[in-house]
Amino acid sequence: MVCKRLAGAAGVILGAAVLAAGCAPQGQSGPKIFYGDAQGLGEGTVRTWLEASADGTPEKLGVEMSKSALSGLPVKRNMTSRCFDVNGNGVLDPMECEGDEERKLSLPAEAAALGVTFSWVSVNFNPEGHIPENWTVPHFDFHFYLAPKEEISAIRTGQCGILINCDDFETAVKPVPAKYTPPDYISIDAAVSEMGNHLIDSTSPQMGPPFAKAEHVVIYGAYDGHIIFIEPMITSETLMNNPNTCFEIKQPEAWEASGYYPAEYCITADDARYYVSLSGLTYHEAS
Repeated sequence: MVCKRLAGAAGVILGAAVLAAGCAPQGQSGPKIFYGDAQGLGEGTVRTWLEASADGTPEKLGVEMSKSALSGLPVKRNMTSRCFDVNGNGVLDPMECEGDEERKLSLPAEAAALGVTFSWVSVNFNPEGHIPENWTVPHFDFHFYLAPKEEISAIRTGQCGILINCDDFETAVKPVPAKYTPPDYISIDAAVSEMGNHLIDSTSPQMGPPFAKAEHVVIYGAYDGHIIFIEPMITSETLMNNPNTCFEIKQPEAWEASGYYPAEYCITADDARYYVSLSGLTYHEAS
């Protein structure tokens, strides 16, 4: 059995040895779901998942959390994870901790063969939130990275920005060319070590005055003038309300690299799990 996947104008033939777990038997149709390895979070688990059409076209890339993952999480800023002795005195000060609980998740093994543009995902739980002021509530940051994990890990810690090396801060806040920057997105110099800069939608009332109630929003990440992640940011309360809805992701004029990029992000739930996904994956040629 051989599966065929379209990549823009060109068809890509993928052998059964690569996609055996995800190919629909001939004569059958319907999406196929692939899963990454699970990790513990709270009293539950978290893992990535990928949905592809029967012909192997990526359609959704997401994170699945068991509902029990929201139990047993820290209630205060974490003083053991993502802490860095940036002043080199051998003692960790609270201001040397980013305060979040992080899980770095691999994508399903089939993702690369299916042409998925993203490389990995980090899930960051912020028990006391972070700036801006209406996001000082418990929430999750779901970073879907376009850049390899090794490149992100190489963004050094230091005393500038949000615990970032000062030289790397300057690299992080380097402007992204206008055609690769989504409309209304601006830098507020929120550059973070081992993460990158954060570009916010300047028209979103959840990100600035009058500061609408924090629920969910999407952020673009940047480093050295390149878009490196797309990040839905979602409050714990929003998840626990068991939503079942999708929201538009503003698109840049062009993409720097060819690949599949999301048209929207979705937040859904069933009896046992929460799902956060980049959906409506669409192939774009680099330009």
